[in-house]
Amino acid sequence: MTDLDLPQPGSNRGYSPQHIIESFWLGIWTGASRYIHCDWLGYYKTLHSIFGWDQMPSQSTYSRFFGKFS
Repeated sequence: MTDLDLPQPGSNRGYSPQHIIESFWLGIWTGASRYIHCDWLGYYKTLHSIFGWDQMPSQSTYSRFFGKFS
């Protein structure tokens, strides 16, 4: 996935594109049908530790990231 030309974060605290996409896929696999449903996964610390994440993106992060595609 690192070979793809994905939008990069504009902030030094931004999430990597790979992290955003992986966490979004995890949300879909666990039944999310909206960005806010993916945001709820942020409360499950077990998922964070399984994937080695400190935290998960918010719904606004998903909206901004996927909004960059036309």
